[in-house]
Amino acid sequence: MMHALRIIRAVCGRTWLKTVRRPVVLTFSFVQPIMWILFFGFLFHRFDVDKSPGAFGIWTFLCPVCAP
Repeated sequence: MMHALRIIRAVCGRTWLKTVRRPVVLTFSFVQPIMWILFFGFLFHRFDVDKSPGAFGIWTFLCPVCAP
């Protein structure tokens, strides 16, 4: 078990070092999902995801934490 944890720690450490050396990758990793949520949220905000009595909007579908 400890051997597996050391391997996971080594792989995570290597990946983190590569990310720190190239912060552009980290920036786009955060910005791209936000752009998708905004683009699709504004395009589909008028439509209900489901036509059943308990229907919810697209914001609840895309980002449940952000939904009112």
